[in-house]
Amino acid sequence: MKTLIDIAFAISASGSSADIVFQQMINTITHAIDTHGVNKLHYAIIDFTGTPITRLRFSDLHTNPTTLKRFINAISKRRGQSNLLKALEEVEKLFANKNEIRQEARQILIVFLDKKGVGNEEDVENVVKRLAEKRVKVLVIAIGMEVNPTDLQGITPMRNIINVPKEEEYSAVWNAILTLLQSGTVWCC
Repeated sequence: MKTLIDIAFAISASGSSADIVFQQMINTITHAIDTHGVNKLHYAIIDFTGTPITRLRFSDLHTNPTTLKRFINAISKRRGQSNLLKALEEVEKLFANKNEIRQEARQILIVFLDKKGVGNEEDVENVVKRLAEKRVKVLVIAIGMEVNPTDLQGITPMRNIINVPKEEEYSAVWNAILTLLQSGTVWCC
């Protein structure tokens, strides 16, 4: 991947297998760092189980992949319902802050969730529209059987939703994300 990318991960594991799914999310993110490093890709993480918390900002410049992975691996699993609307509002703030993003970088949001959470669908769609106006592309990774990908079409078109079993290997999840990114469909809208 040669393009500069600022990639935000919004993560929430609140389903019946939340501990397993949360670790899969963390492993997928650290695999991305192993694969692509920290120069061309800059990372942010918003945990939206319960009240959304920004765990990692783009401006938290981590120049050492090992240190960044250690930081991410130390993020602890939280309890509560997924609050997608509030997470998207936090993501919107991150991408709107000129001190956070690189102007020449593509901006991507990857939403990981294992269960549909709270949040008015119309409000969610409005925030997603504002993100699209800022040229932020959104992908959704629906993990397990407790989330129905068709319920997530208000976030992004169905072609940008990847449904994976909770037992899926994290490298396979990242490869599915890369395949979608490299297919060009994410950039067409």
